[in-house]
Amino acid sequence: MRDTYDDLRGIDSRLDVGMIEADYTTLVGQAQVDFDRIDGTVATGGSCAAYTQLDQALTQYTAASQYWNGCIADYSCTVSETELNGWWSTASDELDTIDSAGISSLASSGT
Repeated sequence: MRDTYDDLRGIDSRLDVGMIEADYTTLVGQAQVDFDRIDGTVATGGSCAAYTQLDQALTQYTAASQYWNGCIADYSCTVSETELNGWWSTASDELDTIDSAGISSLASSGT
């Protein structure tokens, strides 16, 4: 779980300074690859909560990626920063929940 957590925290941090859509999509894709390596069926207790929060954060980043990519492909679309910021803010809140619950330390325990 630690790899996914670090990937998502990296996205959150990079968004603070800005990035282009192609870089964003690549980072979200890497986070998905790392998340897919987690065996969620063996997560229990705090690690189960961390797994759920990671999934929810990744879902938000993925929704933003799909929207942003789709809007770029549609020449008549104007990207709404409000929509993107909504997804990004929700994802960041999910990661903050992991931190505030002390679960981020579980994510590094090899679970």
